[in-house]
Amino acid sequence: MGHLAEIRSAVSARPTVSVAVADRARIVLAVMLIALAPEGRIGAQGLARVVQVCRGAPVLAGLNAAGVEELAELTLRALAARGPDRVLADLRGLCPRGLAETALALAVRAAFALGRVPPETAGVLGGLCTHLGLPAVWLSDLFEVMGALERPFD
Repeated sequence: MGHLAEIRSAVSARPTVSVAVADRARIVLAVMLIALAPEGRIGAQGLARVVQVCRGAPVLAGLNAAGVEELAELTLRALAARGPDRVLADLRGLCPRGLAETALALAVRAAFALGRVPPETAGVLGGLCTHLGLPAVWLSDLFEVMGALERPFD
């Protein structure tokens, strides 16, 4: 079963989550988790950061922390089994520009967990930016803004 079908099955078992929210969540989580865990493995702290970032995102309003975590686990399993390229291929044509911008912005925010983005994650984010059809300047601007917002001060 493909990544999208598995997520739709999970959502249909939970009538309080609309399919529209689930569709947005799968796109946002796919982009975010490809950036943070392209092999499908993420630690508890990383997953907690993903949930925290998603809970504050208006695009995912209506999805509680347990719902985010459940959909994240499905996405991580898909990444481990099928790889990031095939998970991204599932999303082809389903991601309008505004949602692509939001998904990438949330991925950058999650990547700044320690106030900076590791070089390998920055490279993956660059590839995602290209795949989503966004200009490189968009990612550069996101790095600048998120770097300022997430900068730790002593």
